[in-house]
Amino acid sequence: MVRPLYEVDLSLILSLAKKFNDESYAQFICKFPFSFYIERVKRIDFVECNKVLDIGCGYGQWTAALAECNQEVVALERNQTRLSITEEFINQSSIKNVSFVLADATSLPFQDAEFDAVFCYGVFMFLDRQKALDEFHRVLKPGGKLYICTNSFGWWFKLWLQYVFRNKSVSDSAYIGMTKGNKGGIPNSTSKQDIVKILSPDHWKNIISGYEGNISKNSDSSNPLPCYKGAFLCWDSVIEFIAEKKDNSEYQQAIYKLQNVVTSTLTKDSYEYITPLAKYLQPRPAIDLVNNCCADIVEQATTYSLLLNRVEQLQWVYKKITRDCKSEWEKIHACLTFAQLHFFHHFAGQPMQSVGLSILDPVAGLLIEFGRCGTSARFLVDLFLCNGLSARLITAACHTAAEVWYQGRWILTDTSLFPPGVYPVDEDGSPISLDQVVNAPNLLDCCPSYINYHYEYIDAFLKDYPETEQVIGHYLQSPILPSSAYFGEEYFEGRLPGLIERISKQGSLSSWNSDKNFGWSFEYKKETLQGLCLSSRFRPSQISHVYIKENNLYWEKPFVNSKNSLTLSYKLVVSQKTREWSYDNLRVGSNFRINGEFLRTEETEISLHRLLSLGRYLTIYVEVNEWQRDKIFYLPSQEFDLVNLHKCS
Repeated sequence: MVRPLYEVDLSLILSLAKKFNDESYAQFICKFPFSFYIERVKRIDFVECNKVLDIGCGYGQWTAALAECNQEVVALERNQTRLSITEEFINQSSIKNVSFVLADATSLPFQDAEFDAVFCYGVFMFLDRQKALDEFHRVLKPGGKLYICTNSFGWWFKLWLQYVFRNKSVSDSAYIGMTKGNKGGIPNSTSKQDIVKILSPDHWKNIISGYEGNISKNSDSSNPLPCYKGAFLCWDSVIEFIAEKKDNSEYQQAIYKLQNVVTSTLTKDSYEYITPLAKYLQPRPAIDLVNNCCADIVEQATTYSLLLNRVEQLQWVYKKITRDCKSEWEKIHACLTFAQLHFFHHFAGQPMQSVGLSILDPVAGLLIEFGRCGTSARFLVDLFLCNGLSARLITAACHTAAEVWYQGRWILTDTSLFPPGVYPVDEDGSPISLDQVVNAPNLLDCCPSYINYHYEYIDAFLKDYPETEQVIGHYLQSPILPSSAYFGEEYFEGRLPGLIERISKQGSLSSWNSDKNFGWSFEYKKETLQGLCLSSRFRPSQISHVYIKENNLYWEKPFVNSKNSLTLSYKLVVSQKTREWSYDNLRVGSNFRINGEFLRTEETEISLHRLLSLGRYLTIYVEVNEWQRDKIFYLPSQEFDLVNLHKCS
């Protein structure tokens, strides 16, 4: 689209600028004929585009030139005065294919892939470079063109010298206005050497840079058309560069997939276990705890992840998760809840790399959507680390969790033991630290593990994989174990119960980003702790059934997975009021404290009359006499209504 040039009179800009005492810059604009701006637009090949975005349109001289050569132009400016002048200038010039937007360049109010070209002249140095480039990239279509003209150190040095020596062309207001607003403040300086650093080869291609007015893609480059000198005292002064957004369909698919799984998780209220079990069928034998479940899903996820800048994506995910959070703890809790909701904790399947290693890449794990505790805990650690929070990994005999630094101490953030949104607290209602758990593992048992009370998941799992019953059936009881049991000995021989290692990653974000395993294959800083934790093989199962016979209440002796002879005893709590909680409606900070009368017995029966004389509702705890009662807290039974039991007997 080519318009008759005589309709555009740049002197109109000067007359409009006089109203706002900003005519010095307008005079500079009008030094060049409008044909000069048209030629510059043609030289960088910003022609015949359907839709062009002019960022920081100023007084509209480039907007008009772009409009002459393209179908549609959007003029964006954060200064309302200048945007109004541009609009009046464009309208009086009878240019009809321009629209106007008041907005910030680092938060563009446009859809993804909306523009064929983005033009940014003389504004980039005042912006957060990375935020601006991210937004420019987002709104560009694949293959779309980017042009930026910006100041380098030489420009600011020259301006400073002119100001110091009171050059008439540099007034106080001009100097302060062209810096950050404070005398002596200097905005971003971008040299030609900086271009390769700020334009990621993952995102951009066909990058050309040079002094302002020297770039030419389709005409004689020996005849430059600069507005400013390119260098001052051997320093880059004003430079320009052009690039194209990579048209990488796999990259776009990877971005879409990642954004989709994150957005869908944020809409969940709870985690549905049965659906993932059907979705992620695993190969036989199901009893293999290190099966490479769904190898095709794993391969696609790892391929997609390596196409992306994983640090940038984890920063995007964090921003998305914490967008409505006001405090640091709200942000930590939101990230923890997200991980609890997102990762399907598979009983017998662990997604593996083709080389036999677990998935250590946080974005790959996020795309796969399932894995055991290590997958989700590493994701949470990396999510925190990539967003400026201190975090590290915790490994125990049969469990992996995360820690994050909060208000002067390390807080336990467990992604798979507890239901979404639930975390154990101490007596003061504060989130607990691992140091507290080491000496008082009962703090973990204020809530049972999430898998424990999803009996429908266990039933569905055993239905599809009945062979599993023979090998790990005793782990699939409902509930399996108190939560603290996962810090005890389980599958691995030779580990002391309660042995815990803290693992701090070494290296930098950039080094992790270039590593396939995101730094988890590097050397670690380790700290070993020994906690007071009972091996799970010495823990009794939960009492889930009682019956009445001859005016006595009976229950079966709970199962203990141990060859040793252990002495079990039972603590009975009887209350006039219901305990008002169940495994299916746990709340944040819920616990198993029950007000009532306490009885202890080593028998599996007791007088019903004696119980009824104390109250109506009964809860039974199983204890191992060989263990310290005050250091371990076993899962209570379901709540039994003695009155109804008596009526039915």
